Amino acid sequence: MAKQRKNLVSASYLKRKKRNFFLKGFLATVMTCGCAYGLIYFLNLPSLKINEIKISTLKFADSKNISEDVENILSGTISYFFPKNSSILYPRKEILENIKEDFPSVESLDVNLNKTAGVGYALALNLREKEPKLVWCDSAEEQNSCYFADENGFIFTSAPDFSDTTFIHLEGPLYFSTSSIDKVIGSTLPISYFISGFEEASGFLERNGYKMQRIVYDAENNFYFYIKEIDKSENEENEEFSLILNSKLDFTEALTNFILINRQYKLEEKKNSPKRHLEYADLRFGKNIVFKWK
Repeated sequence: MAKQRKNLVSASYLKRKKRNFFLKGFLATVMTCGCAYGLIYFLNLPSLKINEIKISTLKFADSKNISEDVENILSGTISYFFPKNSSILYPRKEILENIKEDFPSVESLDVNLNKTAGVGYALALNLREKEPKLVWCDSAEEQNSCYFADENGFIFTSAPDFSDTTFIHLEGPLYFSTSSIDKVIGSTLPISYFISGFEEASGFLERNGYKMQRIVYDAENNFYFYIKEIDKSENEENEEFSLILNSKLDFTEALTNFILINRQYKLEEKKNSPKRHLEYADLRFGKNIVFKWK
């Protein structure tokens, strides 16, 4: 009899324990769902939402396109439930990476949240763009399209059609291999390591009375400096001529040799020879410069 009662108690206890277990699980689920709903409701409060995007003034990138890109990011959700446009959860890293990838002209940017005069927050994007150091033109294209590049030869935006000589103008292939590339903007010039030398050469020529007009290069790293003399009288025709150099030369040393020898030619020309115009000077042979006159 005692044994039968013990079995009945044990069965009743197990049944009650099982019921309590499911009850606790149910209550835990209800509480979790309630907390999640409360959190979602809290994150969707108008006072926490980002409802405005402010972008600093830009020279190259289109601020409207940047704003649209950011709006598309903020319109999404995290794990299907939590809004990205919440000032607490907004994806700052994703916004930074997306802008840098889609807008190559952007050098750096800061993202800040500011309380608006009304309800919610404004996302302020303070962008700093790359500074153009040169203009590269694709001589292979029929329309000779031109682009701005920075000091590292990185092409970041298209350039307008103009004859401004503030920037160094480069012409040549964008790649030296046989395979083509998908896009120009976002690529790096194959002669990027010579850009600082081009700048020094341009400054040196200007200090010595010559103006760099453009530089043409080829796959063999030959460089054709097209220049004009700065100080010419009104009655004297100022014709463009080229200086031929290559990657093995010290540009300043080669240009110094040219200037010294060309001055000597001019002195002799005034005494004995009729006026001639220089077509090109080949500086690739050290102190032995080859002049071609016309």
